[in-house]
Amino acid sequence: MAAVALIRREGYDFLLAVGGGSVIDGTKFIAAAAFYDQGGPRDILAKDPPVSAALPFGTVLTLPATGSEMDATAFITRRALKAKSAFMSERVFSPLFPPRSDLCLYHPRAADRQWRGRQGRPPGRAQGA
Repeated sequence: MAAVALIRREGYDFLLAVGGGSVIDGTKFIAAAAFYDQGGPRDILAKDPPVSAALPFGTVLTLPATGSEMDATAFITRRALKAKSAFMSERVFSPLFPPRSDLCLYHPRAADRQWRGRQGRPPGRAQGA
């Protein structure tokens, strides 16, 4: 676990997950593993021990789909086992997620229609585009 070793060695005190559900879930796991001292980090997934502490983290959601930014559960793909594992802890709930759906929604055609309704044409678009 290179990320966990780096956090412990350098003394990081905050993580920022920028991405979708997999990135956020991975950050949850790393945040919990950074403080886990009852065995190896993978024990969090294999043995489901209580998570007593986690590194604080924030999220910048780029792809709203799974809801990972709004819950305390993480699903982690374990390639070596060809399986997904999960854990849950209130310690890995990010309080730093701005839940504004208008900042997360984007579809080019829908955005164009919405813009045209307000301004005529989106910026950077030629007449007739």
